Amino acid sequence: MCMWVFWAMSHIEAMQIYYHFLGFGTYRTKFPEDSEPYPEAWIAEQHAYLSALKNSQD
Repeated sequence: MCMWVFWAMSHIEAMQIYYHFLGFGTYRTKFPEDSEPYPEAWIAEQHAYLSALKNSQD
């Protein structure tokens, strides 16, 4: 399995990284809330998921 993991602190940052990776150019949004940071609870949930995924592969 091949997986690409990257970290972003907001939706717009994640989409900009994703667009750059795929060569789609610059991601733009008209929604100001896309620039707001992700809630800490979401980040903690992602960390837990990725940790469990990694541990299941060991």
